[in-house]
Amino acid sequence: MKTRTLLLLSLACALAIVAAGVALGIRVASTPDAVPPAALGSPVRVGDMTTVVESAAVVGVSTVVTLSTGGVEDADASQDFVLIVSGTAHRPVGGDCDPVSAEPRSCRLEFAAQADPGSQVVLTQTRGEEQERWVLVVE
Repeated sequence: MKTRTLLLLSLACALAIVAAGVALGIRVASTPDAVPPAALGSPVRVGDMTTVVESAAVVGVSTVVTLSTGGVEDADASQDFVLIVSGTAHRPVGGDCDPVSAEPRSCRLEFAAQADPGSQVVLTQTRGEEQERWVLVVE
C-alpha cells in the first residue's frame, strides 16, 4: 500500500471514532435522570395498592418497618416488599400487614436483617409492573 492510502485510511478511522464519540455523548445527554425515592409519610400508589412508609427501627436482631397499606384486598401483600440491607435483599419474615384490605391501616413488617442504627436501608415494593422504593434511616 502506498503512504497516501494509509494516511487516508487513518483519517477515515479518526473521523469514525469522533462520530462514535458524538453519538455516545448525545445518547448520554438524552438519558432521563433516575427516579428519586418516594418520600416518607406520603401516600404512594404502587399498582393497585396505596402505601405510606413511616419509619424503620432495629428491634432485637430484626429490622421493623412501620407503614400503612390499603386500597386492595390481598391475603399476602407483604411478600411484595423487599428490604435491602448492606446490599443483601431480605423478604419479610413476620409482621401484621396481611391481609391487606380496601381500607388503609397501619401495620409493621419484620425483616431478619439487623441494620446498624443510623444507617440507610432501602425498602422496595413491587406490584405487577410497577415498583417503588423508599430510603429509610434506621432508628
